[in-house]
Amino acid sequence: MNMEKVKLFIVEDDEFALEVMKDSFSDIGQLEVKGFATVEECLSCLNEKPPIIVLDYNLNKNNHDAMDGGRGLELILKELPSAKVIMLTGQEDLETAERLMKNGAYYYISKDATSMDKLKRKIRLILSFMN
Repeated sequence: MNMEKVKLFIVEDDEFALEVMKDSFSDIGQLEVKGFATVEECLSCLNEKPPIIVLDYNLNKNNHDAMDGGRGLELILKELPSAKVIMLTGQEDLETAERLMKNGAYYYISKDATSMDKLKRKIRLILSFMN
């Protein structure tokens, strides 16, 4: 079995939420998790070729000029088309979900009490296909 760590990038502008996510994935031993507050920071590290990226849709809470997750999805997949980008959003809007999926999102998860469990299941599923 391949013991090399799989890179997981998380783009989330809420510092607390980012730390919670990073902690919750630490029990999946084969992951190397990196967090970013903006899409721009994530894009600057795509040369590391993370196969999995969790991308928040609304990324302008702290920096009002920050790129949103929709545009970030396009730029990430343009540079790294093989990445599995899981969109995470606080809004349950079917049109937004459909648009993101059409634009290449691997999965779309609404933030709620079960979102971390859903996210972990999806990431474990992706990892199972990589082994």
